[in-house]
Amino acid sequence: MKTNFVLDPHFKDVYKKRIGSNPILKKQFQEKIHLFSENPNHDSLETHDLHILLKDLSSFACNQYYRVVFKRIDAGTVIFIDLGNYHEIDEFEGLDAAGQLEAMNLKRRREEIFEHSLEIERALKAGKAERHDVVSLFNDLDN
Repeated sequence: MKTNFVLDPHFKDVYKKRIGSNPILKKQFQEKIHLFSENPNHDSLETHDLHILLKDLSSFACNQYYRVVFKRIDAGTVIFIDLGNYHEIDEFEGLDAAGQLEAMNLKRRREEIFEHSLEIERALKAGKAERHDVVSLFNDLDN
């Protein structure tokens, strides 16, 4: 079963800033998305579940710098939530008791992520959100 994709608006913004205008990054991203749509657990994707403040989310490697953060809705659908470099995602994963302000900011971002994903899930169930295959995903990101 091929994977369908739903885009969080935040993901589209981050994609345009970090990848959209760079043809090399765009090609790498497209190759990884094609691979992910066929086999989300392919070894080269390094797909894994996240922890701590991002539990219930997963990520996969886009290239040596960027990871795609996603939430699985069902066996055939994922929401792309964020696109971050390894350092940004590791900060979420490795947070300890130090840095109270940073922890509050991360917690607030996590709450935003989950609220967005719940809104998208509700819209999917109501037939008001669009599921993308690989081709329509790229078309939507490039517009």
